[in-house]
Amino acid sequence: MIIELEKRHKIYFPSLNVQNTMHWGKKNKLKKELKLILLVKKLPKLKGKVTLLYERHQVRLLDTDNLNASIKWCADALVQLGIFEDDKPELLTLICKQHKVGSYKDEKITITITEDEKEIKN
Repeated sequence: MIIELEKRHKIYFPSLNVQNTMHWGKKNKLKKELKLILLVKKLPKLKGKVTLLYERHQVRLLDTDNLNASIKWCADALVQLGIFEDDKPELLTLICKQHKVGSYKDEKITITITEDEKEIKN
């Protein structure tokens, strides 16, 4: 399943630096709004191990720790909505990538979630 979010949704994927300085009330408001955006998309519920590929297309690239932290709210919302079971390492493989674009109008966020093949036990 692929979730494409427009440039205007970038506010829901703040860097670690932005998260650390944001007022708690604003954080909570944005987290609730993100959950509603994902809820409206009527995503199917997945069982077992999943891979989440987070791709950020933007003019200014983030450093690695900020990039990885910027998916946290979304991963938490997907767990709370029951899209996947948990975000613990045994059940979620997280891959974060970013791509430089030439213009702010080309900025977007793409999230691809796939169910990993079930392990066959003998």
